[in-house]
Amino acid sequence: MNRTILRTTTAVAAVSAAALFFPAVASAAPVSQAECAEISTGNQANGWGVPFEDEAGQAGTHSQAVVEDEDGSLELKVAEGKTRAVSYHSAGQLPLDDLTGTPAFDQTGTQANWQIRVSGAATGNSAENGFATLVNSGGDQWWATRALPDLPRGQTTTLADLTEKAGAATVVDYYGISVEGAPDTIANIDNVSFNGCTTNFKFVGSSEEGGSNGSLGGFGLASLIPGLPS
Repeated sequence: MNRTILRTTTAVAAVSAAALFFPAVASAAPVSQAECAEISTGNQANGWGVPFEDEAGQAGTHSQAVVEDEDGSLELKVAEGKTRAVSYHSAGQLPLDDLTGTPAFDQTGTQANWQIRVSGAATGNSAENGFATLVNSGGDQWWATRALPDLPRGQTTTLADLTEKAGAATVVDYYGISVEGAPDTIANIDNVSFNGCTTNFKFVGSSEEGGSNGSLGGFGLASLIPGLPS
C-alpha cells in the first residue's frame, strides 16, 4: 500500500467554527511523563476522546491502519452529516508558558490539525473565561479563534508569539487532533507528542477483542467531572 508519512505540526486553516467557539472543561493534572497516556486502545482509551457536547459524533476510532509502527493508529473519519472528526486529551490546565518541546504527530491521509484549547487568555471576554483554541496552519504558523492583544482573530504567527500575547494566566485545558472535510474524509494519526507526553494509538483491545467498537467518543469524563453530560 502506498502511503505518505508526515511528522507534522501542520494544520489547515479551515477549522469548523462550531467546534472551536465553546469553552472547554478542565480536569486532572498537567501532562507530564508521570501522567502521560503512553498507549490508547479500543478498550482503554486512556483519557482520549470527545468530552464536548457540541462535538458529539465526531470522535476518532482505533484502527488497524499503519502510520509509523505496526500496531495501529487513531483514525479520524468525518461522519455523515459532519464536517470534521476530532479527539482530545486533557492537559489539566497546564500553564501555556510551561509548554515545552514542539507539538508533533505522525499521520497518513488528509492533513490533520492541532487543536489546543486554552482558558485564561487575554481575549477581553471574561464571560468565556478567556477561552480560545490555538490552531496550527503549517510549520510553526498558528492562529487563535479569539482576538488577542495586537493580534486579530485568525492571523497566523508563531506559537511563541501566541503564548506571549495570550498572557501569563493562560492554561491549556485540552489538546487534540482534528481533520476537516466532506463525509468519509480520513486521516490516520499516531505518536501524538505534547509537552513530553507521546501517545501510541493501538488497535489491540478494540471490538475484535471483546471491547467496544473502538470509538473514542465519550471517554468517561462524565463520571469524573460533576455536571458534565455523558
